[in-house]
Amino acid sequence: MIWKSHKITSAAIAYTLCLPLEGIIAVTVGSIIPDFLEFVFKFRLKHRGITHFWGLYVIALLVVHYYPFAQPLIASLLTWLIFGCLLHIFEDSMSRSGVLFCPGIRGHYIKLGELYKTGELSEFFTVLVLLSGCLLIKFLNVKFAGDNWIPEILFYKEIKKFTLYVQNLS
Repeated sequence: MIWKSHKITSAAIAYTLCLPLEGIIAVTVGSIIPDFLEFVFKFRLKHRGITHFWGLYVIALLVVHYYPFAQPLIASLLTWLIFGCLLHIFEDSMSRSGVLFCPGIRGHYIKLGELYKTGELSEFFTVLVLLSGCLLIKFLNVKFAGDNWIPEILFYKEIKKFTLYVQNLS
């Protein structure tokens, strides 16, 4: 996906998951980090290589989740940035070329449907369908609650810390 598509799709998903505005912004910024790192280090990093390895972001998410930050806002923003990176990889995995399952192991790609080719009309329609789905979920007022809802569990700690932090500022 092009950067614009990543930002639109990730922001829509973050909005659908009822993240606060800071979370939506951080997820949106995080959604372009893998490609941004490739752009900055273009002579050293292969496209959809190590920056698109989902395992690094899962490890980073676990470190942030369990590291005792003095400022809860920092932990929340880092969590949302990393979640944006994971969304980026998820979105790229829907492309025809997919993403490598593990860098260094050739031929093992994650391809979820091969829905689009980057920069072509098929990408626009894929973004449109994802965006429409997110808006439909919001319109139907679907609640993401319960003990088994993973994103709520993932963000619960950060949202609670952030809420307490803001309340203490007042």
